[in-house]
Amino acid sequence: MARGDGGGRDGRGEPEWRPVADVDMMTAVVLEQLGANRDQLRTLEPARCAPHLLDGPELL
Repeated sequence: MARGDGGGRDGRGEPEWRPVADVDMMTAVVLEQLGANRDQLRTLEPARCAPHLLDGPELL
């Protein structure tokens, strides 16, 4: 996964390697974010057919 700086957070462009033991933790993080994204999609879905809904406080 390339980013503008080469993919690393250390400024050298090196990837930040994680041990294989962190797979379960990373999976949990991804699943939590997926759940949050699905909640957001459910919240915004009514505006697909009625974009004017985004003008009011109904979705807040």
